[in-house]
Amino acid sequence: MTLDHDPRRPDLTSAPPPARFPPIRPEPHVSKTLAIEFDDDTCSRLEHLARRTDRSPAAVVESALRAFLDREESEAHESGEDQARWDRFRATGVAIPHDDVARWLDSYTPGAQPPCPR
Repeated sequence: MTLDHDPRRPDLTSAPPPARFPPIRPEPHVSKTLAIEFDDDTCSRLEHLARRTDRSPAAVVESALRAFLDREESEAHESGEDQARWDRFRATGVAIPHDDVARWLDSYTPGAQPPCPR
């Protein structure tokens, strides 16, 4: 019995993996060393958490710093959007009346969001 290649299925015997999959061994990331001074209490807490989570103090700090940066960048973005909305209101005076928003919120049900008032 001969098995012919089905054109609808990829030939996995000779083709490289599709590009949508990450490489098996990604290139090492480029990093910089940054010296940060901590007080004794913070150092102690950091070392304790690193031991508890079986990570290095540097890995704990990097994880915490990434979370902090994500949160701060998101907040800065939101603040920028709020400022743009405020500037647009001050320039045009156009706003959605409170009663319209209240009715919209009262009509909201999970799974079926009514269109926003304009």
